[in-house]
Amino acid sequence: MGPSYATAATLSMSNATATAVLQTVEIYVSLVPAVGESVAAAQFQVNIPPELAFLNVVAGDMALEAGKDITFSVMNDSSLLVIVMGFNQNTISSGELAVLTVQVRADAVSGLAPVSISNALLSTPVGTSAPVTTENGSVLIDKGGEFPFPVGNKTVYYIACILVTL
Repeated sequence: MGPSYATAATLSMSNATATAVLQTVEIYVSLVPAVGESVAAAQFQVNIPPELAFLNVVAGDMALEAGKDITFSVMNDSSLLVIVMGFNQNTISSGELAVLTVQVRADAVSGLAPVSISNALLSTPVGTSAPVTTENGSVLIDKGGEFPFPVGNKTVYYIACILVTL
């Protein structure tokens, strides 16, 4: 048997860390085309948790290199539709497809805020669909070591403290 190759492209989101409310963070959407497959356009939905507010999305380096533009539509407070395309048949190389900017909401508590991709579609230069899998990301909100965890029907906060004796 020969080597095993991926049979589908992958759209993945990076992870980020925020250390304060109202802080803005960037989440990178990356594309890794399958071996032997060319990708010329992408469409996907970004799902944003209530702890974060969407600010903007711009084309990433690989999309720009391929002469692609990005457009988006805010569907509601928790999701947006993103389209990366161009009036050309240039292929998009493996790397940064889009950059999403979000802001930690004032009422957010420390913890992990998942950001996911759904309804992803990829197109080849001749307009046929290309198979795609997705990998979600998250924003770790760390307001000074305060992490909530549920205990029964209450939320308990652990405040990290370090004692140094010299």
